Amino acid sequence: MRVRCESDLAMRAARRCSLLKSLCKEVAHLPASPHEAMPMVDGMDIDVPQSPFSVRVQRIGGAGRPSDTPAWERMLGERLHLVTGAGVDVENPHTVFQLVVCPGRAILGEVLWSPKRGRFLNRSPK
Repeated sequence: MRVRCESDLAMRAARRCSLLKSLCKEVAHLPASPHEAMPMVDGMDIDVPQSPFSVRVQRIGGAGRPSDTPAWERMLGERLHLVTGAGVDVENPHTVFQLVVCPGRAILGEVLWSPKRGRFLNRSPK
Protein backbone atom coordinates (compact mmCIF):
# COMPACT_ATOMS: atom_id res chain seq x y z
CA MET A 1 0.00 0.00 0.00
CA ARG A 2 1.29 3.46 -0.84
CA VAL A 3 0.42 6.42 1.37
CA ARG A 4 1.43 10.05 1.02
CA CYS A 5 1.82 11.69 4.45
CA GLU A 6 4.31 12.96 6.99
CA SER A 7 6.72 10.29 8.22
CA ASP A 8 5.69 10.63 11.88
CA LEU A 9 2.04 9.95 10.98
CA ALA A 10 3.07 6.97 8.85
CA MET A 11 5.15 5.62 11.74
CA ARG A 12 2.22 5.90 14.18
CA ALA A 13 -0.06 4.08 11.74
CA ALA A 14 2.54 1.40 11.02
CA ARG A 15 2.91 0.53 14.68
CA ARG A 16 -0.83 -0.16 14.86
CA CYS A 17 -0.92 -2.49 11.82
CA SER A 18 -0.64 -6.16 12.70
CA LEU A 19 0.08 -7.55 9.21
CA LEU A 20 2.55 -4.90 8.05
CA LYS A 21 5.91 -6.22 6.85
CA SER A 22 7.72 -2.88 6.77
CA LEU A 23 7.34 0.88 6.41
CA CYS A 24 9.50 2.33 3.65
CA LYS A 25 10.28 5.77 2.32
CA GLU A 26 10.09 5.67 -1.48
CA VAL A 27 13.44 6.26 -3.15
CA ALA A 28 12.90 5.37 -6.83
CA HIS A 29 10.45 3.94 -9.36
CA LEU A 30 12.00 1.52 -11.83
CA PRO A 31 10.94 -0.83 -14.64
CA ALA A 32 10.11 -4.37 -13.49
CA SER A 33 13.15 -5.88 -15.24
CA PRO A 34 16.67 -5.38 -13.88
CA HIS A 35 18.02 -5.18 -17.44
CA GLU A 36 15.62 -2.34 -18.35
CA ALA A 37 16.28 -0.60 -15.02
CA MET A 38 20.10 -0.60 -15.30
CA PRO A 39 20.36 2.80 -17.09
CA MET A 40 18.01 4.39 -14.54
CA VAL A 41 19.89 2.86 -11.61
CA ASP A 42 23.18 4.22 -12.97
CA GLY A 43 21.67 7.72 -12.97
CA MET A 44 20.02 7.54 -9.53
CA ASP A 45 20.94 10.14 -6.95
CA ILE A 46 20.22 8.60 -3.55
CA ASP A 47 20.78 10.45 -0.31
CA VAL A 48 21.70 7.79 2.27
CA PRO A 49 24.17 7.67 5.15
CA GLN A 50 27.62 6.17 4.69
CA SER A 51 26.86 3.15 6.84
CA PRO A 52 26.54 -0.57 6.12
CA PHE A 53 23.41 -1.44 4.15
CA SER A 54 21.61 -4.35 2.54
CA VAL A 55 19.16 -4.70 -0.33
CA ARG A 56 16.16 -7.03 -0.17
CA VAL A 57 13.88 -7.90 -3.09
CA GLN A 58 10.26 -8.97 -2.85
CA ARG A 59 8.17 -10.04 -5.83
CA ILE A 60 4.40 -9.49 -5.72
CA GLY A 61 1.78 -11.19 -7.85
CA GLY A 62 4.30 -13.36 -9.68
CA ALA A 63 6.03 -10.28 -11.09
CA GLY A 64 9.48 -10.74 -12.50
CA ARG A 65 11.41 -13.97 -12.57
CA PRO A 66 12.84 -15.60 -9.45
CA SER A 67 16.23 -15.60 -11.19
CA ASP A 68 16.09 -11.77 -11.34
CA THR A 69 16.28 -11.40 -7.55
CA PRO A 70 20.08 -11.82 -7.29
CA ALA A 71 20.56 -9.52 -10.31
CA TRP A 72 18.48 -6.79 -8.62
CA GLU A 73 20.33 -7.16 -5.32
CA ARG A 74 23.75 -7.09 -7.00
CA MET A 75 22.93 -4.14 -9.29
CA LEU A 76 21.38 -2.01 -6.54
CA GLY A 77 24.07 -2.96 -4.03
CA GLU A 78 26.84 -1.92 -6.43
CA ARG A 79 25.11 1.40 -7.21
CA LEU A 80 24.48 2.25 -3.55
CA HIS A 81 28.08 1.37 -2.74
CA LEU A 82 29.34 3.71 -5.50
CA VAL A 83 27.08 6.57 -4.38
CA THR A 84 27.67 6.30 -0.63
CA GLY A 85 30.99 4.51 -0.30
CA ALA A 86 29.31 2.33 2.32
CA GLY A 87 29.82 -1.39 2.50
CA VAL A 88 27.23 -4.13 2.26
CA ASP A 89 26.37 -6.02 5.45
CA VAL A 90 23.57 -8.55 5.02
CA GLU A 91 23.64 -9.75 8.64
CA ASN A 92 23.65 -6.47 10.58
CA PRO A 93 22.96 -3.53 8.21
CA HIS A 94 22.40 -0.01 9.50
CA THR A 95 20.14 0.78 6.52
CA VAL A 96 17.94 -1.69 4.62
CA PHE A 97 16.58 -1.02 1.14
CA GLN A 98 13.50 -2.95 0.01
CA LEU A 99 12.71 -3.36 -3.68
CA VAL A 100 9.13 -4.41 -4.35
CA VAL A 101 8.72 -5.82 -7.86
CA CYS A 102 5.12 -5.56 -9.08
CA PRO A 103 3.69 -6.38 -12.50
CA GLY A 104 5.01 -3.62 -14.78
CA ARG A 105 7.19 -1.73 -12.28
CA ALA A 106 9.44 -1.87 -9.25
CA ILE A 107 9.57 0.50 -6.29
CA LEU A 108 12.72 0.96 -4.22
CA GLY A 109 12.31 2.14 -0.65
CA GLU A 110 14.44 2.72 2.41
CA VAL A 111 13.04 0.73 5.34
CA LEU A 112 12.17 3.11 8.17
CA TRP A 113 10.50 0.55 10.44
CA SER A 114 9.67 -3.13 10.53
CA PRO A 115 7.98 -5.07 13.33
CA LYS A 116 9.95 -7.40 15.54
CA ARG A 117 9.46 -11.08 14.88
CA GLY A 118 6.59 -12.61 16.79
CA ARG A 119 4.80 -9.29 17.23
CA PHE A 120 1.66 -10.54 15.49
CA LEU A 121 1.60 -13.76 17.53
CA ASN A 122 1.90 -11.81 20.77
CA ARG A 123 -1.21 -9.80 19.89
CA SER A 124 -3.37 -12.72 18.77
CA PRO A 125 -6.20 -13.91 21.03
CA LYS A 126 -5.25 -16.91 23.15
